[in-house]
Amino acid sequence: MVLASYADKKGECWPSLAALTDDTGLGRSTLCRALDTLEAGDLIEREARYRREGNGGRTSTLYRIRT
Repeated sequence: MVLASYADKKGECWPSLAALTDDTGLGRSTLCRALDTLEAGDLIEREARYRREGNGGRTSTLYRIRT
């Protein structure tokens, strides 16, 4: 439900883990397990996002809510 509150009309969002832990009250490891469960159940899709310039470091995760 928290991901849905961030999602745009296409069902996509990119909240930080810190924002999700604050919003859910879950610890980071519990939240990560919950996201793994949602992904394994084909309810969400996650895509790592990276910088195009500089060192190419990771910037965020794109979440897609599957319907």
